[in-house]
Amino acid sequence: VTLGLLLLAWPFLPAVDTAWAIAQPWGDLLGGVAVAVGAVAAAAGGTCVGGAGGRGTPADDPITASFAALRDTIGSAWTLRIAERFNATAESRGWPCRLSLAGLEVGGDPDDDAWREQASRVYESLMRRFVSREWLARHWHIRGGRG
Repeated sequence: VTLGLLLLAWPFLPAVDTAWAIAQPWGDLLGGVAVAVGAVAAAAGGTCVGGAGGRGTPADDPITASFAALRDTIGSAWTLRIAERFNATAESRGWPCRLSLAGLEVGGDPDDDAWREQASRVYESLMRRFVSREWLARHWHIRGGRG
């Protein structure tokens, strides 16, 4: 989308020969196509929340649901930092899960939930650096939050 918008705005940028740029119809055509393709790609990418290896939909997993809400609120830079810290703890404790921008991705035995309570506590502790308990409870879709 950004590339398409730059192509559309190109004739109006400083140091561009406006007469030559306006006479080139391919710029508008390529800009329009790039915006359309970017919009379709962005729309398709938004349906992938939940992760390829994750279990269920975001509403089924409180960590994924609240992580997606935070990612959409503050952006990926800080949420990637949370995921990095969570993943370091998960690796050191041998949990079969990883946190990515798509949400919680669980591997291993799907019936092994012995690690989930500890993972939830660690996740909540990391999230509390950025959000209040009330915010977390609102976005922790299952059981109304840990409060």
